Amino acid sequence: MLSFISTVSYAGGVGLGTTRVIYPADSKQVSLSVTNTDPENVYLLQSWIEDASGEVTQDFVITPPLFVIKEKSENTLRLVYGAPPLTQDRETLFWVNVKAIPSRDKLTIEDGQNRLQLAVVSRIKLFYRPSALADGAREAAFKVEVRRVSDHLVIKNPTPYFINLTKLAAGSHQLGNSMVAPYSEAKLSIAKGAIGELTYSFVNDYGGVEKIK
Repeated sequence: MLSFISTVSYAGGVGLGTTRVIYPADSKQVSLSVTNTDPENVYLLQSWIEDASGEVTQDFVITPPLFVIKEKSENTLRLVYGAPPLTQDRETLFWVNVKAIPSRDKLTIEDGQNRLQLAVVSRIKLFYRPSALADGAREAAFKVEVRRVSDHLVIKNPTPYFINLTKLAAGSHQLGNSMVAPYSEAKLSIAKGAIGELTYSFVNDYGGVEKIK
């Protein structure tokens, strides 16, 4: 059975060192740590990168693409961009995928019964950031423009950065989360009776959450 989740740590004690990766265009490579906190099991890890549409891309090379991580140990994945330069006026989104296959499953039924083995994929965002945009990602979250159109909240991002918004609320009404692409808009449904001060938080480059009104 294959189970997909969007988190940095997953069953079995294997986890990634961050919730997102920033790849500066002038970098030769960036690193991503992988830790196995399980004191008993080893895991086979397979890693690959997808573009924004979810298609596997060869623009990035991730090494090692396949390796075994031992119990209570840490390894490092290295990401290298090897394609022609991307657009320089905004960030480009990719996805890092790491699949962990356990050597044996803790849910295995002993005494000769059938075995259940789970392979779990952790998927995190990878942002390719042009050199001219090295600074300013945090300030971008304060430039979001919001307007209400009937039963939708329209969120405009006038910046070249991807902005990840979370914990959006109008008064006591929770509105959910949204990632708004550069120079784009996103829509969130909002109840007709929802009124009050709009609050939201954004996820910074380090995975931290900062609140804004």
